[in-house]
Amino acid sequence: MIEERGEDQCYGVEVSGWNAAESFFVEKAFLEWTSAGLKSVRLKADLRSGTVVFLRLLRHDSPTSQFPVAYQTTALSDRECDGRSQVCLQQLHPREKSEAMVARESTRQDPATRELVPVA
Repeated sequence: MIEERGEDQCYGVEVSGWNAAESFFVEKAFLEWTSAGLKSVRLKADLRSGTVVFLRLLRHDSPTSQFPVAYQTTALSDRECDGRSQVCLQQLHPREKSEAMVARESTRQDPATRELVPVA
């Protein structure tokens, strides 16, 4: 399922998420991973830049292939003649728990204006 092309690699993946029409989609594609660390897929789904999608490896011989990984779309190409567009991806990582707690504890929402205000 892994295909070598020079130093670039190509992996069979299942991509899922919500498209531009806010409909859930699941699509099989190939994740292209360059030696420079750039990742992209070619999809038929109509996505916007900044959309969060989930990729799951289709290799069934690996126990980690069952877990989807979150990515954010960073750039989209125009549609090609086959109806697919190249979608560049950046992996998302969970925030540290302490970062989220500090942000919540240092501000509160003003009910009148619904704006975040610092806690004194």
